[in-house]
Amino acid sequence: MRDAAFIKDWIEAVNLSQDGQTPAQPKASGKRGYPSPEPEEMSDVTPTRTKKRKTANAVNEIEDLDHERTPRPLLAHSRTAPSPSPSPTKSSASLRSASLRTSSQASSRASSSRLKLSNLSFVENGVQRQILSGVGTPDLPRPIVDTLKMIQRLERGKQVLSSSLDRTSFKEFLDMNDLDEMAFATNENVGSHLSPDDVDKLQAGAARCFNKDHDEGVWNAEVHQPLLDMVLRRPGSSNLVDFTLCTTAPIIREYLPSHTQEKRVDFCFYIEPNFDSTYKPRIEIFSNSLPEMSVNHTSYRPLRTCPTTVSIETKRPGTDFDGAILQIGVWQSAHWVMLRSLLSRTWKRSSGLSMKEVFSRGWKGIYTNATLAF
Repeated sequence: MRDAAFIKDWIEAVNLSQDGQTPAQPKASGKRGYPSPEPEEMSDVTPTRTKKRKTANAVNEIEDLDHERTPRPLLAHSRTAPSPSPSPTKSSASLRSASLRTSSQASSRASSSRLKLSNLSFVENGVQRQILSGVGTPDLPRPIVDTLKMIQRLERGKQVLSSSLDRTSFKEFLDMNDLDEMAFATNENVGSHLSPDDVDKLQAGAARCFNKDHDEGVWNAEVHQPLLDMVLRRPGSSNLVDFTLCTTAPIIREYLPSHTQEKRVDFCFYIEPNFDSTYKPRIEIFSNSLPEMSVNHTSYRPLRTCPTTVSIETKRPGTDFDGAILQIGVWQSAHWVMLRSLLSRTWKRSSGLSMKEVFSRGWKGIYTNATLAF
């Protein structure tokens, strides 16, 4: 316990300070004269420091929660600035959230393609999807029957190669695939004209795209376009039938099925009118009276006077094949609407457009047809 003299001196010092007779003591020396406050009183004495500690704790809690989800309401209460800059932790969480959304969107696209393909069968000028069971499928057009028989013949290794090829260069190929002389066609216009070197180049390009996990566009440039070029633009061919990349070719609105979004394809075959002197002027006059001055269902300028035939949609391995069928279905449906308008005939609306598919390990063939009512 402090002595009486010390207490008396302390009281006199306080009174003198209040009366202004002596200058105020420095803050530090004044504190030495007071007894230390009890711990439970500390929060009342220093509220500012306590508030800062609470803010720091709140930020730490936010950073911990950001590893799961960014708690935006809590973040707003913990900051006084109207437009706070995102913290690195929030950015990381946003990236993770974006990655999850991308995965979810990729999965939903496949489901969306399947749903849209199903809905396409209910709209006017839509398509009916069917499986092609073979040459015995009812109501098959004769050209499709002939095509299927040719595919079956090729699968058996018959007339795969053109008779104009050098047979000695194919000896190793025949041995590796257990083929005989029946692999060569009797007609030089039947069978493949590709040489073993051509096939090796295509296989190397396909292996490179697969190993590097290239996108569809690279597959088209490295594999699909070179293959089409070797087949349709080989030396000595008539070039009456050609192909083009048509990823930017839009469908003319008048031909698009109702309640359907536009779709595009990668390649299409077309007839080149420049190789028929009598055909070119007639088709140019004819196209002037059609929508977008085009003889096709697309307004793509390079194809306006070149009737299209076969359409090709490519997909890299393991991607959405329902999406590819949807693209072909919408594209071909618009093609048939255009043909109906040109023929000016009465068509069976109940039949619509039939789309049949041929499945194999590495490719999928689709043909479409419509039934005329005479």
